[in-house]
Amino acid sequence: MKKREWRNRVIHFIVVLSLCLAIIAAPAVAIKADDSATYTACCCEDWLINQVESTRVPDITVPSVNLTAAHEMRIDDASMTILGASIALNHVVFAFNDTAPDTTVTVSGELSLILPIPDSEDLSLSPRFRLECTVSCEAGDAPQLSDINDINIAGESYSLSTSELDTIMDTINSAIDASGWTLGSSPDGNLMGIDVNSSGELVLSWDDGDPTSLDATAVTGKLQSAMDILVDEANNYLSTGYGDPNGKWWLRVAIVTDTMLTLNAQATVFGLTAKIEDMDITFPGCTAVNATGTVSLEGKQATFDATGSICGANYTPDLSLDTLGIDCEYSVINDLVKDNQADLCDALSTLATNVIEEIGLTCPVCFNNIGIEGDNLKVWLEGIPITGVTYEVNCEILPEVTVKLFDNGENLQDSTTSDVNGNYTVYAPEAGNYTVIASKTDFLDETQEPVEVKEGDDSVTLDFCGDHGLIPLVIRLPETSLDYFLLCMNLYLEDWGEYDIGLDKFLATMNAYLERW
Repeated sequence: MKKREWRNRVIHFIVVLSLCLAIIAAPAVAIKADDSATYTACCCEDWLINQVESTRVPDITVPSVNLTAAHEMRIDDASMTILGASIALNHVVFAFNDTAPDTTVTVSGELSLILPIPDSEDLSLSPRFRLECTVSCEAGDAPQLSDINDINIAGESYSLSTSELDTIMDTINSAIDASGWTLGSSPDGNLMGIDVNSSGELVLSWDDGDPTSLDATAVTGKLQSAMDILVDEANNYLSTGYGDPNGKWWLRVAIVTDTMLTLNAQATVFGLTAKIEDMDITFPGCTAVNATGTVSLEGKQATFDATGSICGANYTPDLSLDTLGIDCEYSVINDLVKDNQADLCDALSTLATNVIEEIGLTCPVCFNNIGIEGDNLKVWLEGIPITGVTYEVNCEILPEVTVKLFDNGENLQDSTTSDVNGNYTVYAPEAGNYTVIASKTDFLDETQEPVEVKEGDDSVTLDFCGDHGLIPLVIRLPETSLDYFLLCMNLYLEDWGEYDIGLDKFLATMNAYLERW
């Protein structure tokens, strides 16, 4: 139970991260790309609803079924990958009674959760599990679990209450019903025994009528059909379930004036209700983000707190998690988060990046500051603008150049692309010396440093021209390459003011010319 709860918590934390990304890109607001944007709680809520409704569940790989060992059915490779995170059931063995017809089954296997971490070994959690259950099946109906006991996870045994066991069985049975799974019973019989014979067949015995035999191909086909139906049901649930009177899922977003954004959400699946309650998101300064709240699954609750940063560089949001804490009744989960905090933060930050790439999430503005102003969420650029124009070394305006701002080698997450006239603007957060790098495909990068920003400056002008114009990697066209080279030679030999180039720049340009040949 502990590890299962742990997996559910991780999924909820992904939701927490995704929310921060969601609220800054609400497409319901038509905003021209400039330096700021504001969003009401209604805008944030509408955007989230739209994202949930348009989400699609990935197809699930059908596991392999092995019936070669007597009295055992083995299932492998039951896995699903979502946004780079892999969830799988491995080496699952169903062991049947080998002495007399019986419907008691011992199930053992491994639950694997793998979270990706860039440039490092992935975070992998793979607890083993074992339990005993009893299967019943009335004539013509879907099979059902009628009892669960002897639960052991990661080497620890758990004694759950009757109500907790009933909840687990009800959820599994509801999923079986929804999948359309059947065992192929006789018209009038009830299930009396399950076993795997020496011929490699799953044999079902009934209290009336002949036994039913299924080979591995038939079992695989039933699994495929059941999974296809469940995927369709899940997609239908997401796309049509909001505000359903029977209670599928809903969410509410509120903004506390000048204080925080608050989220509440609830989803009911197969009679099991999960909630996010009072998730408060605050923005203590610039790009910092704090989130606290409670996640619950039926009667089980856990409080959490997380800190991170968020910004929108070049109209693409970026979110990273710095700290993560959790407090629940299972000490093993609390210890697991504490012991793996750095890896968890890296993995969840990666999942946030994958969310952005998967749905093509963009910001209507570039921003390096975020906060609550009045009853709105506001994102904006703040700092001292560094502006200029980007040119080729031959003095022609060069558009679509990426310009990035660095401080002591650290990218300040403030980058932009020059427009058709070569104009660009980046923002220095405070006075100091910075490095500005201009780059474009098929051109050599151009660096200017130190770029001094003084206290009290309204703006700083920094053009990439003359000695800082961008040099093509190869001056390509035969009919123009000589003219290009001669023009650059003239810029070196004559005084052209701001467009003049020095010896080093001329030699670099000459190398590009010679490379053509």
